[in-house]
Amino acid sequence: MVRTGQSEQARALLAETLAENEGAEWDEAPDATAYMEERAGRGPRNYGLIGAYARIWVTSIAVMALAFAVFVLLRQV
Repeated sequence: MVRTGQSEQARALLAETLAENEGAEWDEAPDATAYMEERAGRGPRNYGLIGAYARIWVTSIAVMALAFAVFVLLRQV
C-alpha cells in the first residue's frame, strides 16, 4: 500500500525489482523441519478443547473477582 502520489514511483520500483530477480535461481525452498529438530526445550502446549474453555473461564472469573474486590475496597473508603 502506497500513497496516491507515490504510485508511479512504487510501480517503477517493483518493475525494477522484478526484472533484477528474474534470472535468479533458487537452490531449494527453505525447510523449517531441520531447524525444529535442532531446537531444545519442550514442545507446544496442547490443552484440547475442554482445557482451552476451562482456562478461559478460570481467567475470566479471576479477573471479575479481582475487579469486585477492588470495587468493594474503594467503596469502603
